[in-house]
Amino acid sequence: MIKKIACLLVAVFALAPVFSQTYSTKFGKISDEELSMSVYPADSTASAVVLHDIGNSIIFYNTIDNKFQLRIKRQTRIKILNKEGFDWGNVEIPLYQGSGMKETIADIKAYTFNMVNGKQVKEKVNRKDIYYETVSESKRVCKFAMPKVIEGSVFEYEYEIVSDYTYNLQPWSFQFFIPVVYTEYNVFYPEYFTYNPHLSGYENIHVKNSSSMQKIVFTGFYRGGNGPSQAYSETLSYLQTEKTFTASNVPALKSEVYVDNISNYISRVSFELAQTKFPNEVAKQHTSTWAKIVEDFLDHSDFGGQLNGGNYLEDDLNAHLASVENSNEKLVATYNFIKDRVKWNGKYRVFTDNGVRAAYKENIGNSAEVNLNLIIALSRAGFEVKPVILSTRSNGLIFDWKKTKTDFNHVVALVTIDGKELVLDATTSMGGIGTLPLECLNGQGLIVDKKRNAWKNLRPSNLSRKVNLVELRIDNDVLKGIVKTNYTDYYAMTYKDLNPNIDADKLKESVESQLVAATVDSISISVTSSIVPEIKLGYNFETTGAVASSGNIMYLSPFVGVGINSNPFKLLERKFPVNFGFPFEESYVIRLTLPEGYQVESMPQSISMSIPEGKGRFVFSASTLGNTIVLVGKVQINRDLFISDDYLILKQFFEQIVSKSNEKIVLKKV
Repeated sequence: MIKKIACLLVAVFALAPVFSQTYSTKFGKISDEELSMSVYPADSTASAVVLHDIGNSIIFYNTIDNKFQLRIKRQTRIKILNKEGFDWGNVEIPLYQGSGMKETIADIKAYTFNMVNGKQVKEKVNRKDIYYETVSESKRVCKFAMPKVIEGSVFEYEYEIVSDYTYNLQPWSFQFFIPVVYTEYNVFYPEYFTYNPHLSGYENIHVKNSSSMQKIVFTGFYRGGNGPSQAYSETLSYLQTEKTFTASNVPALKSEVYVDNISNYISRVSFELAQTKFPNEVAKQHTSTWAKIVEDFLDHSDFGGQLNGGNYLEDDLNAHLASVENSNEKLVATYNFIKDRVKWNGKYRVFTDNGVRAAYKENIGNSAEVNLNLIIALSRAGFEVKPVILSTRSNGLIFDWKKTKTDFNHVVALVTIDGKELVLDATTSMGGIGTLPLECLNGQGLIVDKKRNAWKNLRPSNLSRKVNLVELRIDNDVLKGIVKTNYTDYYAMTYKDLNPNIDADKLKESVESQLVAATVDSISISVTSSIVPEIKLGYNFETTGAVASSGNIMYLSPFVGVGINSNPFKLLERKFPVNFGFPFEESYVIRLTLPEGYQVESMPQSISMSIPEGKGRFVFSASTLGNTIVLVGKVQINRDLFISDDYLILKQFFEQIVSKSNEKIVLKKV
């Protein structure tokens, strides 16, 4: 009781800046002040706000079924501030099942509260409005929609889950994409379980540890000799670990530029089961190892079991490689053989669905079926090749403490050739040999090989380049230009992702949208998608938005469609790392032919600047050669990842680049 009062006081304190009167976390007790609130003071842009989110997870002993179970209770109250927040009224509760275990919902209560004619009106979620959707063999989702949700509504729901998954203590997120006023998570488990909690994210989470003595009472009947049955009762006392995690005034999680996956940075707590030790039993360690994970993959019928064989493709492969002798050419030919034969169906998987043989026969498969076929073909072609399993960017990061097969969702090939290691992925339309898709650039991949317990760094180290060559001339205050741009490596892959169909009309619209008062014609584009991805783009343009005249003076903005014209880093400070995805270099050479009868009055000054420790560099020079002005610039970012401590330096670096790109050339009529 004392603990509950303390938690309530914390909640009241957290909500004091929002509500002047005493705030109650009691289910169904909604104040008029909550309903009348139209703006959340701490974030006036919020479409909704979580007023409180309180959860309890307790491992208890079910004396009827004679087993430990997990009981999860959650109570959530949300205020809707405008129509953009309506989607928060669609509630989903995941439930898991499999291997003789399951999760069931014991109880759900949910109400929407509105103020109508000065009185509170509540609408109930009825049982008929609650339904279940099967997502996979191991997961289904309980869904319901809060009724009568309008601007100003407050809705609240609570539910209880009974789970057999005591080995997976429920994690808890303290942060959402809307702000949270108060959140609390209480965890209780007996001394027979040892859990290691892992906090992640950037918000301040308060942790309180305590313990108490609890009892399990076993009752039943026994028959002694020929006499009547005798009732018995036995009591087992144990020490219960109790942890309370609280956070107040948690800001909404908002995506920023150059973030790999914003969900990686949610403030949350997760639990790792380290050990179980039950009475009269030997302690059992549950923390796995990466070596054990590798062994499990190799033993799995839908992974390692698929690599045993390959006769089904050998004749086709040998015929394809008949005239190829050079090992590098053979590598490319083998890669293209699988890439052309087995198309990716768009599903990332680390295990096969139908098997490599079926995917080869049907010419389509998931990512595991495509790349395990690639590994088989490379092995048959005589290459030293190993699988590398990874988690894609959209799937989230792999944490060293969380050693589990389920966090991986993709597999690629690792080939050693001439003493050099190359990663290959046959699911991509561009590159794929040494240049993985951007979605795969997510830290490290685990090499699946019994003899080599190691990780492969998947972060690119080579610079991807974008080179712009521009020819400009002025005709009656109209700037006319010819632009030729070459994109290589990840620059090319990124451009292809943004323009998947490479349609000339759409490209014309896209280029014109980046220029000011311009028309574009003579669009040309070529795509090379083999070993080194490359895109060559060319076009002519005319614009009236780059030249201004005043008397004998002409002002010209020469950086049309090239260079960095706006700073992507606008925040005063940043908590998250800056992830560019890949190191890059963007350069340009601009040649401007002076209009007849004009000379240079002034032009941008040359500059050279660097980010400390060789992390980046910007150089710019301006010169004249006869009747031509030549502007040469180069921006170089030598690493893909910058920690938040580098943010202000990075912001200032780009500010200088933008400032230079906005400078004008001034011409004077002779």
